[in-house]
Amino acid sequence: MMIYVANPLYDAVFKYMMEDERRVNNRLEKILSVFDQSQIYPDDQRMLELDENKYADDAEMAHILHRLQSAAANPDIRNRMNAEDEFFQALEDRDTVIMQKDATIMTQKKKLEEKDASLRAAVLALSKSGMNAEMIAKTLNIPHPTFASVF
Repeated sequence: MMIYVANPLYDAVFKYMMEDERRVNNRLEKILSVFDQSQIYPDDQRMLELDENKYADDAEMAHILHRLQSAAANPDIRNRMNAEDEFFQALEDRDTVIMQKDATIMTQKKKLEEKDASLRAAVLALSKSGMNAEMIAKTLNIPHPTFASVF
């Protein structure tokens, strides 16, 4: 996108706004870097190993880190985190069971459709060979009223 600014004052304001936006993006990236998933503890996936020296020059970041460490050290918050983990695990387990049941239902539905198709083909072949409905039902071992639904 090309923007043409004829007025030098507008040009200066526009440049300032762009620099300010870059500063905001850099700030956001710095804050989000605290939650970098490559820094998780192998023993506890909910804990991160942070190098506080990386943020030593920034008082606001030091405050954010202090708040996060205080929350992690608080037993009530840790208990809530554990309860949330258990709740989400239960939801995940339930969703897995539902997905497995859906897959089983779809497999059974396909098998029934294949069975219906083969039954339909057998009935058509037998009727073309000159058999009547009762003989076809007896040959295929299906009740005579069910026979009508095949056509």
